[in-house]
Amino acid sequence: MLTEKQIEELIEELVDEYIEIENNNLWIKEAEKRKMIIDIKIDILKKSIGGIRMEKETILEIEFQPVWDKWAWRITKQNEEILKRNEFIDKKLNIVSFRSPEFSSSQNKLFIKGSAKRWDDNINICTTEEKALIEEKVKAINEKYRIKKRWRAKYNEIYCYIDEFFEIKTAYERETEKDNEKYKVGNYFEIGKEAQGYAEYMKKCSLKWHEMRKRNE
Repeated sequence: MLTEKQIEELIEELVDEYIEIENNNLWIKEAEKRKMIIDIKIDILKKSIGGIRMEKETILEIEFQPVWDKWAWRITKQNEEILKRNEFIDKKLNIVSFRSPEFSSSQNKLFIKGSAKRWDDNINICTTEEKALIEEKVKAINEKYRIKKRWRAKYNEIYCYIDEFFEIKTAYERETEKDNEKYKVGNYFEIGKEAQGYAEYMKKCSLKWHEMRKRNE
């Protein structure tokens, strides 16, 4: 059984081989075939160490701070695409977006950010028992609605992207401004196969834009 470090070293060797193929003047079909095989191997190796991460992004987060024998709380994150202001209602979980963040102990109901944006950062106070109920609701809503998180390499891991000539390149994740910007705009991939698909799509979009512009002249 290979260790995680040995698997990572194998992946690095395959990436180097991938780059070497790109830099050599190989017959196109032969090069594509070899790159496809390398992609499959990398994919399998990454799966074996959890490289293709199935992390889920939370849609609601609440921060608590102790205040004497009670707790102060406020919403620090609310995904408004899912938890729409003044619209979202989950009767089963008893969570509603109405006016502003609040917890009704008598109804066991959690109100999240709603129509009154000026009250978004209001600090609410609750008991330890109420805190447990609120945390339970936050956990439940995240389990029910949270979305798949887009993959990003760990520090010093390799990722793929395309340059201005639609060619596939690789880089080490250093959490720099350039890394962040590529991730932000979606030019950031786990394997070369994904980057290749993106490059082909962008080429088509670019040509289509020029064709439309020419027709409108």
